[in-house]
Amino acid sequence: MKSIAIQKSDTITIEDRVITDYDSGTLEIPELRDTFVSNVKSGKGGNLIASVKRTGTSTSLRLAVTAASPDDIFLEKSKMDFEADPPSFILLQAHIRTKSAEHVLSDGFVESRVSHGALVDYVVKFGRI
Repeated sequence: MKSIAIQKSDTITIEDRVITDYDSGTLEIPELRDTFVSNVKSGKGGNLIASVKRTGTSTSLRLAVTAASPDDIFLEKSKMDFEADPPSFILLQAHIRTKSAEHVLSDGFVESRVSHGALVDYVVKFGRI
């Protein structure tokens, strides 16, 4: 994984919402982006069961957001919506613009929220970059 530091001057947009109340962040990008594992097995009655795990396309966005800010409330609500009903949750899209590059992320959800006094750490997992 390659980590990209996110500065206050960078632009983070999640679901058309510009995130502004953050202290710092990192974006972890896989170095082997085409890596995937597939598996095919024979099922009952001669049916085939296929699965694909594309570990080379998943990424994590880590953000330290100001506690009780509108961005904290937005991310916490998204986390609660996902935990309440994962199958019907509409996956998140994000756009991150840094001085050196732009990254478009899709198929995401808020994985964790940890409070540290005035800041709250979020990890948002994305299935595609």
